[in-house]
Amino acid sequence: MTLNNYNFDGFTINLYVDEQGDWLAHFQEIPNISAFGDTPEEALQELKLAWELVKEDY
Repeated sequence: MTLNNYNFDGFTINLYVDEQGDWLAHFQEIPNISAFGDTPEEALQELKLAWELVKEDY
């Protein structure tokens, strides 16, 4: 699965692996919305869930 399969409403996503080997994903424009996972796909799935929850609140 690629980043193109996700709808983040035009926001830029930063995706990287940290020193412990965990993958982190966050919005460049809204860094407080972030997620992590064991794989890039898992981090993006978690970020998608977080984004949907944020959108529900606003």
